[in-house]
Amino acid sequence: MALMRLPWSIRIERDELDGSLIAEVAEIPDAIATGNTVKELAKDLWESLAASLEIRLEHGDMIPLPPGSVLPWNAKTPRRIEPVELRIGQRVGHLIIEPKATETAA
Repeated sequence: MALMRLPWSIRIERDELDGSLIAEVAEIPDAIATGNTVKELAKDLWESLAASLEIRLEHGDMIPLPPGSVLPWNAKTPRRIEPVELRIGQRVGHLIIEPKATETAA
């Protein structure tokens, strides 16, 4: 889904009680994730954001975009978005979580 490649604003914190990681997408408040490792957090966040966007598209709801972004199908030229480093405990300006490549049967 092309929307997944937008530079979403992600906030990541560590839970003080159990040490788990919590992430939320600023533009899509219902896209939240938890995990005990960065890998688990990224997987959960990817799934949560995808589900949230899918539901909004199915129901024709507005999709709040990251600042300066346009809907991919309205963009004049595609642009490459580079991922940034995850920093626990600090606000991350933009975080791109690439979809996991699916294996095809040979």
